[in-house]
Amino acid sequence: MPKNWKTYKLDELGQILNHKRVPLNSIERESRKGQYPYYGASGIVDYIDDFIFEDEHVLISEDGENLRSRQTPIAFKANGKFWVNNHAHIFKGREKWINDFIVYFFQNSDLSPYITGAVQPKLNKDNLLRISIKFQSEESAKQIASILSSLDNKIELNLQMNQTLEAMAQAIFKEWFVNFKFPGSTKKLVDGLPKGWRKCKLKEIIAVNHGFAFKGEFISELENENILLTPGNFKIGGGFNNSKFKYYTGEVPNDYVLAKNDLIVTMTDLSKAGDTLGFSALVPEIPEKQLLHNQRLGKVIINGTGLLKYYLYWVMRQPEYRHFVLGSATGSTVKHTSPSRICDYEVIIPDGGILMQFELLADALVKKDAENTLQSQTLTQLRDSLLPNLMTGKTQVN
Repeated sequence: MPKNWKTYKLDELGQILNHKRVPLNSIERESRKGQYPYYGASGIVDYIDDFIFEDEHVLISEDGENLRSRQTPIAFKANGKFWVNNHAHIFKGREKWINDFIVYFFQNSDLSPYITGAVQPKLNKDNLLRISIKFQSEESAKQIASILSSLDNKIELNLQMNQTLEAMAQAIFKEWFVNFKFPGSTKKLVDGLPKGWRKCKLKEIIAVNHGFAFKGEFISELENENILLTPGNFKIGGGFNNSKFKYYTGEVPNDYVLAKNDLIVTMTDLSKAGDTLGFSALVPEIPEKQLLHNQRLGKVIINGTGLLKYYLYWVMRQPEYRHFVLGSATGSTVKHTSPSRICDYEVIIPDGGILMQFELLADALVKKDAENTLQSQTLTQLRDSLLPNLMTGKTQVN
């Protein structure tokens, strides 16, 4: 740490408002359902009918395994109107930039000397107020908070844009292929379908191939060039989740390396509800990484044409398809489906013209989504490299 930096305690930079916390048990919350977030140590736990706090505050975990594992941020902002239980400290900076700075300070800090409890880790208030917070000057700390929060704001904006793009694609799919209100459509139907459309089972147009049984001894949490995709990389409802990666250190068979935009589906789900079972995702591009196809996933092979890929991607995200797959899933603890079961699902095949229009439109939306995601990955790497250097003075802010 550079010389002449000033040292502060948390209560010198703002207010600790723990005295205003009110815990509610699950029975109390059940009888008080509403619109206001109810926060715990690691984020929103529930929504209830009232609030205690208003405006922007920083919540800092008081207890829980996350204090050691740090799977989610220890300090995070809550804004608007909300309630907090007794598992999070509540801090409000005397100026707004201090809230941002404190979030980044805790993100970069080793808190192990201040955490007590062998079974249940705890950061009590006394220890929280012992932590030394150092920076050169308030102006430099304000600039550090501004730089890092601007990166996070852009990452969040990209996420919101992608959610909008996905909502647009979903709305277009429903309007065209469920309500039959597509460009040039008429209200005249033949056997319940627009003229030129037909029904068939998926097995007439696709095959679903199992992945490879990669050896458990070579599966690692340590990052390398081979990402082993699993059902954990699917979102509930379908789509790809850019987190929870596992890596493979063994020899990789070439036939089980996935390509960008390959259509894949989940064949196994470890949750009892089968939360992601059968849902689809498009393989993303992750620079300098190979994405591997394991046996818990199926790769969709389209017979003869690629003009169905985006259409099928959305078919496999619809509630009717989901109900069909879950209806014959096997297993109580681990849910399974099979290629033959998926391929028995009956789909509507639109005529070539409207199908091509949808594929071109969906392709444009997917490319924009990928562009935003790639930019966010770059910004995240930049933020993560800047954070420790700015906080320790290795990189100076002029």
